[in-house]
Formats: sequence, C-alpha cells, structure tokens
Amino acid sequence: MKLISSADEDTKDGELVKPQNVKELGICELPASGVKFAPSGRYFAVQSENDFIIYTYPKYQNTAFGQATDLVWSTDKSANENTYACRTDNGTVKVYQNFQEFKAFKTAFANEGLYGGRLLAIKNKDFITFYDWEEYRVVRRIDVSSQIKHVIWSDCGSYLIIALEESFYLLKYNAAHVTEQFASREMSEEEQEDGLEDAFTFVDEYNEVIHSGHWVSNECFVLINARGSINYLIGGRIMKFGQA
Repeated sequence: MKLISSADEDTKDGELVKPQNVKELGICELPASGVKFAPSGRYFAVQSENDFIIYTYPKYQNTAFGQATDLVWSTDKSANENTYACRTDNGTVKVYQNFQEFKAFKTAFANEGLYGGRLLAIKNKDFITFYDWEEYRVVRRIDVSSQIKHVIWSDCGSYLIIALEESFYLLKYNAAHVTEQFASREMSEEEQEDGLEDAFTFVDEYNEVIHSGHWVSNECFVLINARGSINYLIGGRIMKFGQA
C-alpha cells in the first residue's frame, strides 16, 4: 500500500499530474482488489475476492477484518459512526456499527450486490431496493430496465444517480417525507415489500453511459462516458467538459 500526495499549488490547469511524495504505508495481508474509504476519511477497507480488512489512516493499523464479497459504507449522518454493510458469499447481508456486528439478514430475492450512501441499496437484475440504515426498513424498490452499474449519491444525500448499461436515472430523495411516514404509521404489507411510493421523485433519464462519476457539488455531477469524454450534469442538462 502506498500513499500518493496530490499536486502542489504550482500545478497549472490542464497540466499532467505526476505522483509526488510517494510514501510506503505497509504490506497488505490480502491480494487487494479494491479500496473503499469511510466517509470520515479515518478508515479504509481493503477488499479481496472474499475477504476484507479495515485499516486506520494514516497509521495503517488493522481495525477489523472478515469475510465478504462486497463492502459498502453508510453516509447517513443520523446513523452511528463507522457503519458499513457486507455481503457474504451466500447472500447474507451483515451490518456493522463501530466495527461490531449489529444485524444480519437475507433478502427474499436474489442478492447480486450492495451499494452504500444515504441508504443501503441491494440490487437484483430486475430492481434495486433501498433500506434505511437505522431499522433496515424498505424505503423504496425501483424497477430497472437493464443491469445496474453504479449508484452515486450527492454529498447532501438529496440526489441520486442510478447508472444502467445504456442510460442513467437522476432521482431526488424525499428524506423528510420518509421520516414522517415511518414515524406516523405502520406500513402496509405492500409497502413493507415495495416501500413508500413518494420516497423518491424521478427527475429525468439520460441516454448516456457512465463509466465513472462524482458529485462535485450538490447541483453538479461530473461523469466520464463510454467514449472517454468528461461531461457534467447541471440544471438538467449534460454539458461537454473535455476529453479524459
């Protein structure tokens, strides 16, 4: 594992950024296939095919470990700090709070992957189901027309990108409505399975393939498409920024 410093203040706009001040952090005990940082930036998870280790940053100390084919972090500010979920090879979802197992459950449908963020999301080939991080109630099930590639939340947790094979959805999460509904009444049998109809507001669908993307603000989403072009979504329009 290596720490690479960012560009310095003298770097000019458009200049190729070269790694600077590369620092050796240590040797990972796993054949790492990915790294995911906690929202606080204090911890990061190193994943292999079936295992994970969580380290502290920058001391690089082993904090937790376990078996999982997937690991995602919660960004819900109302949930306990350092909350994350893991998917095991048999499809069981295990949720950890402060590195202690808090809850384990299996879905009634085939579990094909997890996504973190404001809500915990579990995908199937035909739909994706969102759960709250506190009591793991179904917030909303959303049907999709093709395989899900990415689920990307804005920092404020109000907007959501669901990227599919040939397009992507922009949704608005109605957090206040969800909180009010959960607090004021019991959910019907249909709602327990499908969630609340008004949990999300569908904003638009865009015929653009997202290779990767990031919210640079709560109003602007930057993406790299399948052609390598850097575009940004703002005010409901996709604008071309440059070439990757």
